[in-house]
Amino acid sequence: MSAMLKICARFILITFIGWNCWQGFRLTALAQSPLKVEVDRQTLALDEQVSLKITITGNFFSVPFPIFPELNDWIVVGPTISELVTVDQGQIISQRVYLYRLQPLQLGHFTIEPIRVDLDGQEFFTDPVELEVTDTPPTDSSPPSPNLLPDESQLPPPFIVEAEVDNPNPYLGQQVIYTFRLYRATILPGQPDYKAPAFTDFWSQTILSQPYYTTEISGMNYSVIEVRTAIFPATLGPITIAPSTLTIPGVLNADQTLETNPVQVRVRSLPTGAPVTFKGAVGQYKMRATVEPRHGKVNEPLILALEIEGFGNISILREPTLPKLPNWRIFNSKPTTKIEVQEAGVYGTRRFERLIFPSQAGQYIIPTIEFSYYDPQAEAYRTINSDPIPLTIDPGEANDMAPVVLESAVPEILGLKAVPTNLARETTSLTSQVLYGSCWLWSLLLIGAAWLWQKRRPRFQTPIAKPMPRQAYKSAQKILQTASLDPQQSATLIQRALLTYFAERFDQPLTGLTLAKLLTFLSLKNLPTALTTRVQTLFSEIEVYRFAPGSNKNPTALINQTQELLNDLEQALKNQ
Repeated sequence: MSAMLKICARFILITFIGWNCWQGFRLTALAQSPLKVEVDRQTLALDEQVSLKITITGNFFSVPFPIFPELNDWIVVGPTISELVTVDQGQIISQRVYLYRLQPLQLGHFTIEPIRVDLDGQEFFTDPVELEVTDTPPTDSSPPSPNLLPDESQLPPPFIVEAEVDNPNPYLGQQVIYTFRLYRATILPGQPDYKAPAFTDFWSQTILSQPYYTTEISGMNYSVIEVRTAIFPATLGPITIAPSTLTIPGVLNADQTLETNPVQVRVRSLPTGAPVTFKGAVGQYKMRATVEPRHGKVNEPLILALEIEGFGNISILREPTLPKLPNWRIFNSKPTTKIEVQEAGVYGTRRFERLIFPSQAGQYIIPTIEFSYYDPQAEAYRTINSDPIPLTIDPGEANDMAPVVLESAVPEILGLKAVPTNLARETTSLTSQVLYGSCWLWSLLLIGAAWLWQKRRPRFQTPIAKPMPRQAYKSAQKILQTASLDPQQSATLIQRALLTYFAERFDQPLTGLTLAKLLTFLSLKNLPTALTTRVQTLFSEIEVYRFAPGSNKNPTALINQTQELLNDLEQALKNQ
């Protein structure tokens, strides 16, 4: 019995201690309540409204709506909700604001009892609010609190987008940075869908390094994300860059689509006075030339490499003119491009290689090679030179000498001998035999039957479906979908999608459709020069992705770039 009493006493003691701890915790929570209530006035007339704002600050899993007491003497409109999320010392702190507008139904003094909010299983209450309703407007009403937003139209939006370029008046081919900005005052409810402009009159390259920072607009803190794209104008005159769009998925409501302003760009032509070696390069560059090996032999190949490095449209740089090299045989090879997209823009290296074969031994010097470009920052043409390269060529092996042509002796021509008598015999003429004539007859009959069969054959065969031009886009889409599922073969499949599209669009066999032949077809279609340039550039980027070591090109970005190009090509061809 005594043991039972001890157990009951312990239970009562534990319950008493727990109750006191709970009351102390509750009082502490009330003393440090995350709720705050404000009104823009405490005295108003019957035809006026009072704005009541409830602010909830803290790190809560979920924030429900405030629970009001009975307000029979008031018309309640709202709430308007805004939210701000900040990070303080590694902790996420959210601040949610509920704004209500209350209009009185009668005169008198009113006390709005504490408003309750349940946060993570705990109850929190606001302070009571005292209001006075009079029959005449107050003559000396206090101004609204600067932190209170009395009108919904004054609430800064939770998301803002904008777009701009760093140079609205560039030169033809000059690098311009197009910047899309997303300002967000709250956490995105899901993964947004950003759609950049088509950049129809530009060559474009997305910059992977995107800035992230915070700023303040109308008293509200915003986190800012930038998406930067390097664009190079390909046409002269005024150009309007279409708006970018951002679709924010809705959780309870419909998706929200935001659109930036269109951006105006006026492209200037390059000034006169270009040097003879200028081939259209615009930017800032440096150049170096090498030959490997420098000590060779006759008829053995050497590699002459020329590398141009700097800021600009690296992918379309043309090879500088090589000096004349007597006693050398020169063979072309395909240029390679390595692009390093930096925060300041597109930076890269374009490498041109030639196989050169010396035909005579001796000491040689590869002369200086010139490369000219227009520097838009200095607004001047510049010419840079490579250093001369000395070479030593030794004689080749003995088997490298020219072969000796030997004259063959003319044999003596002998006369014809008569056929011996024992070998001669009389024979009957073949044409006079019946079998000979029947063979000719059967041959004629077989030829006639074959001709008749070929003539009547189309009636019994189903014609082979010929690819229609309108099916070209769908065929390319199917291959692009496969490319997105196979990153290892994505570049090969993207190239196949492009070639399939052009082959079916122009009714050409896929085999043997080279880039040069393709560009010829495009020029005959009178398409915009910018589109043709984008096709050539995209093929170059695909080759870089496939073969260049250390390429950092994103396969998803390459697929998206191909998709945008196909859309623009399809639209341009349909408009013809």
